[in-house]
Amino acid sequence: MICVESNNEERVRNYIEYILHDLDIAYSILIPKRELVERRKGVNKKVLKCLFPGYIFVNTPQIVDFYYGVKVIPSIHKFLMSDGMFLKVEEAEIEQLYLLLNCEGVAVFSEGRLVGERVIIERGPLCRCTQNVVKIDKRKKRAKIAIQLAKKVIHVQLGLDVRT
Repeated sequence: MICVESNNEERVRNYIEYILHDLDIAYSILIPKRELVERRKGVNKKVLKCLFPGYIFVNTPQIVDFYYGVKVIPSIHKFLMSDGMFLKVEEAEIEQLYLLLNCEGVAVFSEGRLVGERVIIERGPLCRCTQNVVKIDKRKKRAKIAIQLAKKVIHVQLGLDVRT
């Protein structure tokens, strides 16, 4: 995981691809995004935002070479470390994250319906992880879920349209 300037994740990805283009380093970058509804000036609008603002996930077997190749990028604050080693996100945690994302790395809007006082999620990524839902805000059309990442529980909000 790399800590970067917020709202510059895509720019950092482009820098990394430009710098490492000529080097023989295998890597893949994931910047998870989410669809949300925001209300501005009385108008609801769907927007695309980062799921973890300021963080980029990198998968590479050559992490040291990757680090020395991209550490010159000014928007990169630091590589996350644990006990002097680069932080490795466990496979089960990444699989849990991939359950929420489509092939483009976006957690699309989920749809559900109200039955009594319970919300039944019918479509979207939230139907695969209903046990992680902590809170539902019907007015803002969001669901707060708990994700375990890097051995910590993180709460994130995803889009959820609840119909009565």
